[in-house]
Amino acid sequence: MKYRKRNGFAMIYTVLIGALVLISIVGLTMRVVPENTITKARTHSQRALSVAEAGASQVLFDLRNFGTSADPNYINEFDPNSGSSHYLTTGNVITLINASSGTIVPAANPSPFITNPSSSSSDNFETSYQAKIKVNSNDTTYNILSVDLYVLGTVKDRSGNVLAMDAVNTNFEISYTKPTTETETIPPSGIFDYALYSGGDIAFGGSAQTVVGSIHAVGMIDLGNAQNQVRVGGGGNAEAEKNITGKGIVTGSPISGATAVPFPEINIDSYEGLADAFRSGTVPYDGSKPTFPKTTDPHVLTVIQSYLGTTGSSTLSGINNFYNALKNGTLPLSPAELLAANLNLTTAKNIVYYVQGDTHINGQFECIGTLVIDGDLIINGNSQIGDPADPGAAAILVKGNIDLSNGTADLYGLFYSTGGLTGHGTFYCEGSIATKGSIDINGNYTVKYHPIINENLGVSGTTTTTTTGSYSVTSAAGAGTSSSASSYTWKEISYDEFLNP
Repeated sequence: MKYRKRNGFAMIYTVLIGALVLISIVGLTMRVVPENTITKARTHSQRALSVAEAGASQVLFDLRNFGTSADPNYINEFDPNSGSSHYLTTGNVITLINASSGTIVPAANPSPFITNPSSSSSDNFETSYQAKIKVNSNDTTYNILSVDLYVLGTVKDRSGNVLAMDAVNTNFEISYTKPTTETETIPPSGIFDYALYSGGDIAFGGSAQTVVGSIHAVGMIDLGNAQNQVRVGGGGNAEAEKNITGKGIVTGSPISGATAVPFPEINIDSYEGLADAFRSGTVPYDGSKPTFPKTTDPHVLTVIQSYLGTTGSSTLSGINNFYNALKNGTLPLSPAELLAANLNLTTAKNIVYYVQGDTHINGQFECIGTLVIDGDLIINGNSQIGDPADPGAAAILVKGNIDLSNGTADLYGLFYSTGGLTGHGTFYCEGSIATKGSIDINGNYTVKYHPIINENLGVSGTTTTTTTGSYSVTSAAGAGTSSSASSYTWKEISYDEFLNP
């Protein structure tokens, strides 16, 4: 009887021990499986963060090498289909360089740029990254972009299910260059090869004459009534598209029915734009043209604007004072500033000045370059216009008539008028006179032809377009970071911040 009781107790004991072992196994299993799941989740999350950081490094690598030959396989074109590791395309970078503040480049959603798988076939997951670049500011004066880079790293299983996503952000500056396209209008050949050119008639009176160079009239030429008076000296010809009358002497050949030479029209708006460009340091005064001043420096601009104003019309006195200060070395600029601005008596020939309204000149007015007068030019009393030391360096373009009153005038340079020229008294011109209307000079006039050397004679003629330089990135770095550094500081951001930068 006692034996049976102990046997039953042993059975109960065995069952209890077995239950305890089973409970322990189940409990251990339930604890190990979540921990293993958490470990895998953490691994995938870390991998997604690493992928995002790698994507950001690749974007910056592409930017730093854009437009260079640092990569032997690089041909100034990012081609994601060629098997290369480049992430950006040429179009991405060019769009970025031309973007305005607030732009996200490119604007496509939901996948800006391209997605690049970064896993091997032996892995049981796939990784990829996507990037967005947001423009904070674009300083087109100094060609510097301030941008934010957002990169999202994604880890998926082979079935395409997302295992983890993580995003990073960094900001940096990009220095770049852009190609420069210039449209140049070349004046018709011949128009500035004459001492006198008229789109109407030319009539001589008194002792008026040219001593060097030929003359051309679209209409007729009247040599005057004085029988032995030399009108065209120095072996010059008198060309009239109609006929030649009068008794004056032509030392070269009088040619009636001459070949037509069209009169070129000036573009006042274009010249006003060039005058503003000089005072604001923009094309072609931005260093893109080596024969022009480079007036981008803020202090240089302040000095220029103190003489010429900021926009619109300048004054004759301001132009005269500016040129004389440059000529005499009294501009309030240091030698280093003048050198950096490429501002000297040679490049000054390509400065454009603009004056609006009828303009009177009394006394001495010196300048070289191009002076555009949007109105009539009236020359009074004893006057001097241009610089006798360089008579081929000034072009006075008048949208209106030129009237020389009684008195004495010395003119040095090209004098161009969309109207006519009339004059009395005495004047001497070393350069060239070209008018759309008639030239009626009656008095003691002497014109000595001098060729004009001025790149800004943008009158109608043959138009050519020249593109120089190319798009390139000269540096891409964070604040205080070398442009060649391979490490950058990122911060981890949320998925929402990536979607809505």
